[in-house]
Amino acid sequence: MAQRFYGIRDGVPEFTYENHGPKFDWLQNYQIQKFGYPVVSMTEPQITCSLEAYLMWLLGKVMFTENHVSTISACYIRYARENTEATCQNDITQWSWSFVVLAATYQGMCAGCTLTKERSALLGCPLLPQLWSWERFPISRPEVAKNQAVIISGQAPVVYESDLLFDHERIDMPTFGTHWTHRKVTRRYPAFSEQFDTLKEESVLWELYMTTKTAARYSDGLSIMCMIRPKRIYFSEHFCYCFSSKLV
Repeated sequence: MAQRFYGIRDGVPEFTYENHGPKFDWLQNYQIQKFGYPVVSMTEPQITCSLEAYLMWLLGKVMFTENHVSTISACYIRYARENTEATCQNDITQWSWSFVVLAATYQGMCAGCTLTKERSALLGCPLLPQLWSWERFPISRPEVAKNQAVIISGQAPVVYESDLLFDHERIDMPTFGTHWTHRKVTRRYPAFSEQFDTLKEESVLWELYMTTKTAARYSDGLSIMCMIRPKRIYFSEHFCYCFSSKLV
């Protein structure tokens, strides 16, 4: 990784890492904003390295959080490289990421029930149950106003609408989670446990993401990533650990 990133951006400190993997702070030097984008055009090598750094963050800090706060596991380098160096779709192995993220989150939640240290953390993908709860339970979630202004970094404020597209070129289409992003939280319920205990069954949204509900929220459609049905294939040893006997 140090050789691939060498000379890509001026002024970046020397490659820093631990036995576990590269330092997260070092990878942040390759955010597209650090290259001056969109004011300054990026070269193809810069785009490739920036994408690899982003995928490392996505895998290590969002999809599969770990106790290594300052580093990202080196095991994700192979997956990031495969995606950044691919020239066509067939060059990318179709992993069942959705199943693995769910399994890792289940394991993290099970392990979290037994943690006692003050600095303990929920591992796996904590964002997943958070978004799930906001969709299903009418408590402890951001309030979304119909005419609420949305602030997107580097862009002028726009008025929120349920089918708002953040990418008019239809490349970065929304997902169901987009509904909760760029929100200014006006109020949260202070007594979540009490509210949850008194929650009635009819107040919970039990149905799956039906076509009618999708059309009501995003009339122009969702990201193609929400439509793909990944094949069930063998995972790497690192991910197979999520399906171990420790799952209850």
